[in-house]
Amino acid sequence: MPKLTKLKKFRPPGLLKDLEGDQLDKWSQTVNGWFREEISGDILGRGKLVQFFNPTNFDHDQSLPPVPITWVGFPLSVRIKQPTDEARWAYAENPENQRVPEGRNVLPPLIQKYRWVMDEYLEWSTKKVDGDVQVVSFTCEGPEYWEEVARYNPILTETPIKNPAHQKYERNNKILDIYKKLNPDFADQIKGDDLVNEDGTYNKFNKWNGHTDTGTIAHIIQYNNSLSAEIDIAAVTRTDLVYGETITNMLTLCGDGSSYGNPGRNSDPTIGAAVNEVCRLARDKVLPIDASISVKDPVALYIYDADFSSFLLDRTGKRRGNTREMSPVPDGVLDWRGRGDITENMGLHLRVSIPKGMKTDDGSRDLNVSDIFDQNNGGRYVHCGSQFADYIFMSVSARTYTEPYLEKPVVEPKLLGPAQDVGVSKMSVNTFANGEINAVVMTADIEVLKRMVAAKEGPPDLMGMPEPGPPNGPDFQPSEVLSAVGYFRHQMGDEVLCQVYVPNYCPSHNPKGVGQTWIDEMQFWGQWDLSNYDHVKEQAVGIYKHLRSKAMPVTRNPDHYWPEDALEVFRNWVNSGFLKDAHAQPMKPEIVIPEPNDPSISYRVRKDIMSMSREELVIYQSKLDEILRVRELDSKWQELGVLHAYWCLHYQEATFLWYRVYLRYVEELIDHGIPYWNGYANEAACETSKFAGIPPMFLEETYVHPSGERRPNPLRFALALDGKSKKSPNTTVTRCSILTEGQGSSGWKETIGVFKKYHNQMAHALQQSTYTTPESAEHFGVPWANITKFGDDQRDNLYPFRFDFDGLFEQIRDKFHGWVCPDMADNTYTAFDPIFLSYHANMDRLAGIFMDANPENQFTSRFPLQPFISHGTDIDYDDPRRWRYTTTGDMAKDTRALGYMYGEPASPDFSSLKTAQERGVRRPIPSGGKAIVLPIGLPGQIMAAASNLVKAAEKRELTPYVVFTESMAPDAVGNPDFIGQVTRLGMGRGRDGSGPPNTNRCRKPTATRVLSAAKFKDRLTEGDVLKITVTDLETGKEVDEEEYKQMSGFVPKLAWLPDH
Repeated sequence: MPKLTKLKKFRPPGLLKDLEGDQLDKWSQTVNGWFREEISGDILGRGKLVQFFNPTNFDHDQSLPPVPITWVGFPLSVRIKQPTDEARWAYAENPENQRVPEGRNVLPPLIQKYRWVMDEYLEWSTKKVDGDVQVVSFTCEGPEYWEEVARYNPILTETPIKNPAHQKYERNNKILDIYKKLNPDFADQIKGDDLVNEDGTYNKFNKWNGHTDTGTIAHIIQYNNSLSAEIDIAAVTRTDLVYGETITNMLTLCGDGSSYGNPGRNSDPTIGAAVNEVCRLARDKVLPIDASISVKDPVALYIYDADFSSFLLDRTGKRRGNTREMSPVPDGVLDWRGRGDITENMGLHLRVSIPKGMKTDDGSRDLNVSDIFDQNNGGRYVHCGSQFADYIFMSVSARTYTEPYLEKPVVEPKLLGPAQDVGVSKMSVNTFANGEINAVVMTADIEVLKRMVAAKEGPPDLMGMPEPGPPNGPDFQPSEVLSAVGYFRHQMGDEVLCQVYVPNYCPSHNPKGVGQTWIDEMQFWGQWDLSNYDHVKEQAVGIYKHLRSKAMPVTRNPDHYWPEDALEVFRNWVNSGFLKDAHAQPMKPEIVIPEPNDPSISYRVRKDIMSMSREELVIYQSKLDEILRVRELDSKWQELGVLHAYWCLHYQEATFLWYRVYLRYVEELIDHGIPYWNGYANEAACETSKFAGIPPMFLEETYVHPSGERRPNPLRFALALDGKSKKSPNTTVTRCSILTEGQGSSGWKETIGVFKKYHNQMAHALQQSTYTTPESAEHFGVPWANITKFGDDQRDNLYPFRFDFDGLFEQIRDKFHGWVCPDMADNTYTAFDPIFLSYHANMDRLAGIFMDANPENQFTSRFPLQPFISHGTDIDYDDPRRWRYTTTGDMAKDTRALGYMYGEPASPDFSSLKTAQERGVRRPIPSGGKAIVLPIGLPGQIMAAASNLVKAAEKRELTPYVVFTESMAPDAVGNPDFIGQVTRLGMGRGRDGSGPPNTNRCRKPTATRVLSAAKFKDRLTEGDVLKITVTDLETGKEVDEEEYKQMSGFVPKLAWLPDH
């Protein structure tokens, strides 16, 4: 028989030694008071608690192992609202996001910034210098403990306190010394004056503890993160609450069920559901009596564990992402600071920093935390302290007590009504305990709980994070859910219809309304009545398939699709025999819907060439060397260059899709992804950045082949067309001398400076909503039927216009070609330069981003992209059966459907687009190459018919644009009147110098080019004459006006257009 004893007294968190003598007794009395308040129901809105006990008052078996309840330290409330890992990491520690939301009953100074979003009982502060993380400090120490220590150890200040509060104890440096120990990098800066209020009392929001960007921290301060809150959650999570039957769902419990916590957290629902489960399972599995529960001493929230095994230190300082160059994180980087004992699962404080004096391998600089690399999710360097929170597991431990006592109140079962406390006799307690009130937890609840608690075993793409439960958000109305639950559970299984009627995982203000919309839509479209048990049972397999494939529900909001957890509940319900309600007897399991087994898919990955390790780069170089033989005349490389010169498509809808299939064919030949050169990187416009200019691997003279042989670098020394560069007498491709000489060369600043304009133009293209304008719309504007009167001198602003992505994007594409010149600037020579492949891989990446963000765009799906066949895996130059050729429709897809993906940029893009999912679009709703549908009055446009009378155009402010309707000007960065430049690449002279054959493949209609002149708005008037300078890229000579007027696309016109 185990010995039952009372706990003598509550000890300090983590067995800390900050309190002495009778201070320890007073701390125990403080904790005892919290327990007493909870049990007696002294808290507003509460009655006496049924299954929570004070371990200092009742005998219990202290030898029993405690029950740890764990959750991930990164806030679930942030994770479910932010679209990407990078976004959530940055958001969680951004000081601007730490204010208390309006409407909360919080008074100053709490209303200021104080780590509001860090609501999982783990808080941290990150110190950055020039964007690199220097120090990250984590804590879970409760504020009440610190206030208790400060009460017995008033802080000694250097400046006398003018109006000090009464202090019973002598001022000393105990608190100050702890601060200095916890934050050693700032020990010489922390003063006693910094830690007190005006009256000399301890200020828990002081500047060394109250911020998320200082790298210093002592204890938690978030309004809801406290030791008393922990006790409150454990205490009120009772098993005897009924709304027609026992409430077991963790999110229902964390709402009206027990009136505790926040269902939008990892922690609160997990603690509540686990305590609830322990109580019910203890009764059902151990003894036929009700179990009570308490919090393990020493009472505290702890860091239970932290799994940083995926982190490595990159001592090279180059941050190339090559794990072969990295080593395990050394001792001293992860420092628990002697607070608590992580070996006993009682960690209280963690500091992450690189020990002073630890330098890069070449000794050029000190290492910092941003040189730490996380191998998960494709590999990422540390840019936010938040990244470590993904791997920190918090805990609270419970103890059980199973001796029933007569005075124990129970709940009278009521249907859809509030729980009531009534006193009963011992006999009625036992009878009640054997009834359905304390029914065993649902299997689905346990599975969800296991997934949340065992987060470390979760899928790697979550980076150790548990799958979120239903994200209810601040507008969650638990009363609506509970009312629905009482109804649904009389109709169907505990969890199934609830997910249809009240889909709480949808971030909606009205989940019940969303559910009703689904039911109505499926009755209309599919003749499926999701509100009818028999109908759902009959159609269950089809419903599951439609749900999992996201054909249901009928919606354009991606947040409405069922998460995997919800689908698993439905599948298990079907396989368990379609239990109609919680009282139905389970049948022998039958596999009606098998476990999903999605086939694995392998992709080629196109990495940013600046992020590739030397080993990865060498493999690509060897492919160019050995398979394409870029340094040989009779080679596949020469064939590919000519293929491009003779077959490429320009100034039309098919342009970038033709380049997509061209790159895919090259990858099929070399069986390797083409690395992309990101000219759209924000740092590419910074003259001192390593990302400025041509990437260095294209300029190196040699490389070491995998065989160990040193060879000429194929990225630099590729043979030009027939071994003759555009710039004689070179035999290999030639590039702009300023770019090949690099930083320090004359003209470098100006040459790199133009990227600022390029980036703006690329961003302008990506911001459009239309990929292309159909041929039928080019002559009229879209729409043109909103003009009430027509005359022979119509104003431009009467004609709506539309910028299109493909024309604008090809405009900037030509500029990059001209920038790399001379070979890249001539269509006949351009594809012989290996930089051509990497440049177009990036253009394909950006075009893919646009298409993914605008899935509603349509394409002329059957237009052939010759000479490619078999989805771009092969070619056929002369097959007359045009149906064999790959089409624009084949290529206008998510790149994953084509077998490749893009790696993250080594330097962030200049700007980014919201994905279709972020915009709430999933289902989408052929054509030209113009950048703009021109308003009436510009050359080449036809007047609209006068009979289309509808309504006058809405008056809008106009912005000047320079439109080249029939057609480079040298860059003039220092010229205050410089508007911009336009590059026009012709089809080239062809292999024999007489021009390429099949010139009709590119569209004859005028291709427009557009430059924004918005910054000159106040200096321009209608009718102004524009000065342009036309320069021949081949000779560098200026072309006179008479000559360039004969060329297509070199006549500018000032047009005032509505600013979209």
